[in-house]
Amino acid sequence: MTQLELAAKAVAEVFNKYAGQDAEKDMLSKEELKALLQAEIPRLKHISSAHVSRMLIRIDDNKSKSIDLKEFGTLVGYLAKEYKKC
Repeated sequence: MTQLELAAKAVAEVFNKYAGQDAEKDMLSKEELKALLQAEIPRLKHISSAHVSRMLIRIDDNKSKSIDLKEFGTLVGYLAKEYKKC
C-alpha cells in the first residue's frame, strides 16, 4: 500500500474504533468524538465539551448532531493543515 492508502486506512480504523461505542456504528456522537480527540490527539486530552460542540457544529454538514466518516475526513483535513504549518 502507498503512504496515502495507509493513512486513509488508519483514519477509517480510528473512526470505526470510536464510532462503534453505541448503537450507531457508522456515526460519531459528541461523546464519542470527545473520547476520540482526547485519546488520539494528546494536546486535546483536556478538551471541554463546549469546544467539542463547536467543532461538531463546524464539521457536521448535514446537521445530524453526529459525524459520519466523510465529515470526520473534514476534521482530519483541518488537522493535516495544522501539521503542514509546522
